[in-house]
Amino acid sequence: MPPDAMPPEIEMLWEEFLSGKLDAAESSTLLAWLERHPQCLAQKRREAALSAALGYLLGSPAASSRLVESVQSRIDGTPAGKKSGRFKKSVLAQIDRRSHKHQRRSRKQNRFSRDGISPLGIAAAVAVLLLGAILIFSARQAPIPQPTVTKTEPVKQASPQRDQATVTVLTGEVTVDGTRVSGKVAVQAGSQIRAEASGRARLTLEDNSAFELAESTTLTLQEPRNGPRVLLTSGIIGVNASPQPAGTNLQIETSHATVNVIGTQFTVHAAKTQSWVGVEHGKVMVSADGKQASLTAGEELVASGSGLSEVRKSGASRLIALNQAKVEVFTDPVTLEPLAGKSFRGMPLQRFAYKRPAKDALGYGGAFWTPALSPGEESFEIWIRPLRIEPIPRDFNLLKLCLMLNCGETQYLLGEIEVRPEDNEWMRLEGSFDKATVNWTRPGAAPEPLKTTTANEIALRVIMGEAVFEHSPIRVFSKKR
Repeated sequence: MPPDAMPPEIEMLWEEFLSGKLDAAESSTLLAWLERHPQCLAQKRREAALSAALGYLLGSPAASSRLVESVQSRIDGTPAGKKSGRFKKSVLAQIDRRSHKHQRRSRKQNRFSRDGISPLGIAAAVAVLLLGAILIFSARQAPIPQPTVTKTEPVKQASPQRDQATVTVLTGEVTVDGTRVSGKVAVQAGSQIRAEASGRARLTLEDNSAFELAESTTLTLQEPRNGPRVLLTSGIIGVNASPQPAGTNLQIETSHATVNVIGTQFTVHAAKTQSWVGVEHGKVMVSADGKQASLTAGEELVASGSGLSEVRKSGASRLIALNQAKVEVFTDPVTLEPLAGKSFRGMPLQRFAYKRPAKDALGYGGAFWTPALSPGEESFEIWIRPLRIEPIPRDFNLLKLCLMLNCGETQYLLGEIEVRPEDNEWMRLEGSFDKATVNWTRPGAAPEPLKTTTANEIALRVIMGEAVFEHSPIRVFSKKR
């Protein structure tokens, strides 16, 4: 559909858009119409890019009448003042208003006519500027693809600095600032280290503090600030921190919290919605949203958008063995496969796969364990890494993974997380008695109270789609410290 065929009311909205006067509701109307007319949408994208480029260029005090005339002839294809389309009229009107404004500001500085620069030369320069501006504008509209490295290249050795460090490749693929590396290379503040799905690496600072990067981990060495600093974007690092000089400390930052270290051994895991910190030896201070918590050996906590969790004793927990899992009877079938040789933070892993059957699908599938809970065991967590997520219906953008607990004839929802097709990093699904809600009870019967003595099954269930993921054992925490 040619642009001239736009209905008058849509044409009016387009002109308002170019002038920057369109509100949110009008923008939605315009976008909906353009999406139904792809050919027109392509044309309008070009017009918007050109308009934005001209607005950028004409914002410069250097715009003179001769420059404007050259631009007009380039974009319009006709001498200034002759008839043109609605869009061209709109753009030329903007040129006229802006150029007059800047002519008054810079009349004394205008040397184009005195220097004898030809309109053709000006037009050529403007064409280059326009092209650059349009490319900038277009680049803002589209996602930038991540580079694919196909060969191993040496990283330039960093000059000696007090914040210099080294990266040692332990296994698999490791990159520094997007370039694959091997052996040992020097890095400095600003360098980003990435251990890919098959890789592991070690970052060692000048004071011999070491960071072990697990698979699928991204870490950035930052400028020191009262001591060394690193940013953990995603993944897991094991930290062996050297004792820090008086008045300084090592900092590990995630999107959820900051961990301050004097000298200790601990682990930090930055996931999409939460960060987990566990201490093996020594002491760390974790802060988030203005609150702080101190962790000593054998303690852990979780930081998320809602702040810091309570500090828990790592030893006050147990794992429900993966090999005790059974497929739920009254759901669609699932497939469970132990993953020999794979682990997550020292825990074994299992692959969970759910695909809706072609006939008589219930729309959800699950596996369950019989935990035999002891008094005080009222909190649970399981770590999950999505491999394939397909929401159903197909136009949904997420599905849910749930932890359920059966108490006799009543089923409780302990906790749930939303998972999207693009998710591929470890996620923590947690649940507890104090946040549980009734999901189902036998018709006509009152819900049975939630008690450890009557809990007979704990289940992991997929709803609203098909999923394949790896998961750890369910971890059960006791309130006893």
